Amino acid sequence: KSPHPGRNEQIRGGMAAPVKILVCGDAVGQLDTLFSRVATVNSKAGPFACLFCVGEFFAADGEGVGDPLKDYKSGAKKAPIPTYFICGQEYGPKLDQGSTRQEMAPNITYLGSEGIEELHGLRVAYLSGSFPLHASGQMELMAANALMQKHSLQKPVDLLLTSQWPLGVTMFLQGAPPPQMATELTKVGTSAAATVAKRLSPRYHFAGGEGVFYERPPYRNPPAGGGGGGGGRVAEP
Repeated sequence: KSPHPGRNEQIRGGMAAPVKILVCGDAVGQLDTLFSRVATVNSKAGPFACLFCVGEFFAADGEGVGDPLKDYKSGAKKAPIPTYFICGQEYGPKLDQGSTRQEMAPNITYLGSEGIEELHGLRVAYLSGSFPLHASGQMELMAANALMQKHSLQKPVDLLLTSQWPLGVTMFLQGAPPPQMATELTKVGTSAAATVAKRLSPRYHFAGGEGVFYERPPYRNPPAGGGGGGGGRVAEP
């Protein structure tokens, strides 16, 4: 299996010069594989400003990965470019749903449970956590609501990063869904991500958690159009 970081983008944040970034889907603890591929892509097509990781950054307990950050914390290994990640259901060592922004190792930063930041000339919104298909409870939506309250229409969001796909990602899609979308589409993602995406109207929305790569055609989400992408696992065909 040949790993890939998912997608590279050249995005113009506001009126600034275009920024080249990399985005990957579920790393599931395979950081050596991920960073080896990122280093190769960066040398051939870079330089890239940073890497954003969506979906499950850590593997589930019992998968035998241990602490994938151990060698990166000690300095034995180093991420080739600044790397920012969010978490889904798995939070790994020393992180949980209430954790705020933390530098886990040189060049590797956990963004936090939710927030909006200026990173490398881009306004980036993010939402960690695993939500039910139809999230409705106050506790279920606490992080999503906190994120939406931080949004200002005067400061458009360039990127939205979520650990899960937005529910209804293929609504109003012309033609048949792509063949890799084997899961029943009404049972993919979460309404929490969909609600956040609708409120923030990001220029780009990247999500993980489904284990497949899918780039949705652009859609209009007032006051700005948007594009969406789902990242597959780091180690996949």
